[in-house]
Amino acid sequence: MQAPAWATANLSSPRAVCQGSDHLSTEFKLLSTTGEWNAETLQGNPTWSPLVRRLTKGYKAEAEDQGYQQKGAVSLSGEEIQQLLEHLHAQQTKTSGSAKSAVHQERLGNQLTMAVHHQSLQCRQL
Repeated sequence: MQAPAWATANLSSPRAVCQGSDHLSTEFKLLSTTGEWNAETLQGNPTWSPLVRRLTKGYKAEAEDQGYQQKGAVSLSGEEIQQLLEHLHAQQTKTSGSAKSAVHQERLGNQLTMAVHHQSLQCRQL
């Protein structure tokens, strides 16, 4: 049995395309380019254009038609998240030369959790 075309092709996954679009959108926000894209006036965030939305949705549909099956990422356990936070905290301490408080470590954890949650929500909307 031959593998599906998608499995042997060197193509980006639909999720990677979505994440790339999200990263570009963030860059435009940092440049104070926000709002719905208007092609006539060239105002707003180009990644919010209907054309880009159709492209990302169409890419996902085409990939699925070609046999692509999304595989869920393995979630980090609570212990692994704690180890990651401790590692980041240790790196920050080395860099700054002083110990950071538990509040700072908790803030890092909250930011990490929010970033992961935000990314998953963005890509689920497709």
